Amino acid sequence: MKTSRLFFAWEIQMPPGRNIHLISSALSDLTEGQDPLFRPVMPRNYHVTAIFLGNQPDELIPYLSKCLMEFKPQYTEPLLVPVRGIGGMPSLQKPNSFHISLEDPGKRLESQKAALEHRLLTMKPDPALQWSPENRPFRPHLTLGYKRKHTDYAELAEVLTLFGVSWQALVPELRKGLSLAPVPRLFKSTLLPEGPRYQTLA
Repeated sequence: MKTSRLFFAWEIQMPPGRNIHLISSALSDLTEGQDPLFRPVMPRNYHVTAIFLGNQPDELIPYLSKCLMEFKPQYTEPLLVPVRGIGGMPSLQKPNSFHISLEDPGKRLESQKAALEHRLLTMKPDPALQWSPENRPFRPHLTLGYKRKHTDYAELAEVLTLFGVSWQALVPELRKGLSLAPVPRLFKSTLLPEGPRYQTLA
């Protein structure tokens, strides 16, 4: 049975005023003249994950697309979400990946995520969806990059800490927040040597 790596995510609709590639450029400027410390996420791949479904049978894609089309969000206008700061996974001191942490005023993102999860849990597709909601707090974020294998954690953490205290000056557009699409979309992720490739399915 053929499977695909699937997830629901909000697309980025640009920071107000200028292109979001300024984030990646600012990070690169901090490490200019050094060996690359991280593998950046290409700006065209920026997104905020709502629900990660993992590998699912391709036969489920029509069900998931229909589920999304039937999903009735509370908001139809783009969502402007404030930026909290810079974070790392599993931590900023030992980052395998790093991201922009986002606020969720009024729980707008979380409420959409919960409504979509409920829709997924109540549909009865064939074959069955092999998924269950994550049992952890929802912390919306936009992943910026991944640590390279040769990179020392402390060296990358130092750069990220510097960016964490200076991002408002380096990328002032982010002070206004990030503009997200009104509702999540369904994506397929294909893992390639040069990095993941994302395809919008619905």
